[in-house]
Amino acid sequence: MAGFKNNRKLTVRQEQALRALVVYPSVRAAAQAVHVPERTVYRWMAQREFRAKLEEAEDDPLGATRARTNHLSGEALSVLQEIMKDRTAETAARIQAATTFLRYVAPSVAASQSDG
Repeated sequence: MAGFKNNRKLTVRQEQALRALVVYPSVRAAAQAVHVPERTVYRWMAQREFRAKLEEAEDDPLGATRARTNHLSGEALSVLQEIMKDRTAETAARIQAATTFLRYVAPSVAASQSDG
């Protein structure tokens, strides 16, 4: 994604915060996701280099969409996994979770492995 290449002027935590700011709906949520105080993220946002990288990332809507999709895909997989493994869940729900995984996720993983 544009704006996320290694940059000597930004720390690893700042790079993580940049990604989180694109993915999460608020500064607070982004800060929590990368385990940094919200005040620190605001301080970074006031720094010229950080702000420039953030604006660059925000100006790349396809990159931002890709980042959000990757993030939400992980959460969706976690939900499917929880349902599939939950022995107290209704059988139909567990079957539906497994079917959804097999129908949509497994082919995508297989396709990405054959591409690379």
